[in-house]
Amino acid sequence: MRLSRITAAAGLLVALAPSSLAQLTNYSQDFDALDMADPGALAAQEFRAYANVFDPMGGYISGYGLNTAPNGGAGFSAIGTGLGGAAQGTQYVDVYSDYGNGEHGNGNYIDALVYREHGVTVANVGQTWRMSFDFLRNPTVNVGQGDTTMFAFVKVLRSSDGSFATITEVEFETTAGSTTTWDSMSLDLVIDPAHEGELLQYGFRSYATNYNDSSVLYDNLTFAQWAGPLMPSSQDFEGLDINDPAALSAQGFRVYANVFDPMGGYIGGYGGFAPNGGAGFSEVNNNFGGVAQGEQYLNVYSDYGNVEHGNGNYIEALVYQEQSIGPADVGSTATFTFDYLSDPFVLNGVGDSTMFAFIKVLQASNGSFATLAVREFETTGASDTLWQTATITVPLDASLDGELLQFGFRSYATNYNDTGRLYDNLSFDVAENDDCLGALAIGEGVTLYDNTFATDSFIGMPCVFNGQSSDLWYTYTAGASCPVAVDLSGSDYDTGLTIWEGDCSNLVLVDCDDDGGTGFDSLISFNAVAGTTYRLQIGGYNSAYGTGVITLSEGLGMVVCASEANSSGNGADLNICGSTFVSANNLVLEVTDLPTNETGYFVTSLETIFVANPGGSQGDLCIASLSMGRFAGNLLDSGVGGAVSFSPDLTVIPSPTGSIPVLAGETRYFQYWTRDNVMGVPTSNFSSAAGVTFQ
Repeated sequence: MRLSRITAAAGLLVALAPSSLAQLTNYSQDFDALDMADPGALAAQEFRAYANVFDPMGGYISGYGLNTAPNGGAGFSAIGTGLGGAAQGTQYVDVYSDYGNGEHGNGNYIDALVYREHGVTVANVGQTWRMSFDFLRNPTVNVGQGDTTMFAFVKVLRSSDGSFATITEVEFETTAGSTTTWDSMSLDLVIDPAHEGELLQYGFRSYATNYNDSSVLYDNLTFAQWAGPLMPSSQDFEGLDINDPAALSAQGFRVYANVFDPMGGYIGGYGGFAPNGGAGFSEVNNNFGGVAQGEQYLNVYSDYGNVEHGNGNYIEALVYQEQSIGPADVGSTATFTFDYLSDPFVLNGVGDSTMFAFIKVLQASNGSFATLAVREFETTGASDTLWQTATITVPLDASLDGELLQFGFRSYATNYNDTGRLYDNLSFDVAENDDCLGALAIGEGVTLYDNTFATDSFIGMPCVFNGQSSDLWYTYTAGASCPVAVDLSGSDYDTGLTIWEGDCSNLVLVDCDDDGGTGFDSLISFNAVAGTTYRLQIGGYNSAYGTGVITLSEGLGMVVCASEANSSGNGADLNICGSTFVSANNLVLEVTDLPTNETGYFVTSLETIFVANPGGSQGDLCIASLSMGRFAGNLLDSGVGGAVSFSPDLTVIPSPTGSIPVLAGETRYFQYWTRDNVMGVPTSNFSSAAGVTFQ
């Protein structure tokens, strides 16, 4: 198993003053050539040992250290054998607590470190250094009992003033590692100007008391300057401890804030690791997740702990993750996908408050950290009832090789105005969608793209003059047999759009459009078939290029609220098909992911009033109003497929005062109520709700 890259913050760790500051140097060690019987084998590799002692409340008692790490004995480390895998060879290093310290028996905690160290020079500023290693939890001992925890780390200490306070730390907990399979991990640390002249350490540590076991085995250790490739990552926040202040920092989230005066003049900036909770930046919440979002998500907001809010200045607060771009990334596209929802508890967007998601590239190579490329998606106007999805993409050309890429979220606010925005299902990856075979999968929602550096896929777009030479490719798989609209309105160049069916070796044309949208933007609406994958080819008229917006909408009308999970494990989705013309009287309401073999009926309304769990239902009624009518006379059964389809007669729509016709120009909303049974207890639920404006 290859684990994802993780960054974390830790508490104060005291260390020995260095005898000399050797510059950052590449290092690798597999421990196989070291003499297991030599007490100085690890010392010869410049491994050192240090221990901090803490009382049960976390209060610091004292620290002590060794200029050379031991090989064997009761404390710190030993070269081991017998548990290596094919990639690990015969020997590895075993890191554990200092069991020779009697404070174990006094109930105090020993924080034991085994590490190597270097000095940071001005030449290192802007570089990314990576520590990689394999690890296995020692199967011969009861590792992790009590309060015992084990970690790998890279950190920078303030040696310039003799305090050796921790400036920055990247840490990964190895306590829960496998006892049978070696895992791998990489930790990245970006050297910023504040690290110049300070001390960098990397290695392993344990935190234990009462002689509890703490042995973790490490092998194939490397420490080297790193420049890509970018690594995929994802986060749904479900596995994080909502009460742990370090839950976000442990996942590599960082924060930074810029302060501006009312005229936009820069005042100052500050940053660090992302908090979980408190007055500033970020926290993990669990009140408003949907079916696809689960229980937990990320809440991003301004730094309300900064008094500049009250002074009328503006706080630009960023919560983000970062990686370095490497040569292998050149020519590809960085993609960042996320779900978003406005926090319904606050008045988001009041005053000058604005919220965004972003990908940007900073010039780390010269230490300036100037912005080289940026693409943002504004989330200020997000719904507070319906989770939506967006994707941001940025092309990576040769000028960005070796630079620092950041992706995340930001807010811009003053006077303590509300900025809460909820995000979930974060996914970062690198795509090569410059040709058909590398098409990037997208779904309903908004995708920001840039075809500036796209090349010719040599698959012509039949409706666009010379439009294929700067094309990008995407795939979309239809969730229902309904109309689908692909709209490029909002793009800043003359777009071209072709939709194909089939694989890249046998493409069948569905439709092609040049200027069917707003201005010179393209727009195609077509009848999709459920389960079919379509290929979207996006280029420009006469080889035009620029930044673009893909808005993909499924079905007719607009979804106004999502559904809650029912006994099927999913939320029931309503899709509206057919025609919006009253005269056609051809509207089709389809609901999927229902409980099987349960009855229900549709309701309709002219308003969208939200009522949570009406009558003890497990779902939410989103279209309550005095105008709501029930199709109770059209009882439906979901059958073994968990789906229903219904075509209402638009001339006799139910209402509280009797049947009425649908009128052209009015917007009417629909939702489905269903019986359900959860753990043998009868209940009910609702589908998502959607509205249609009739013509």
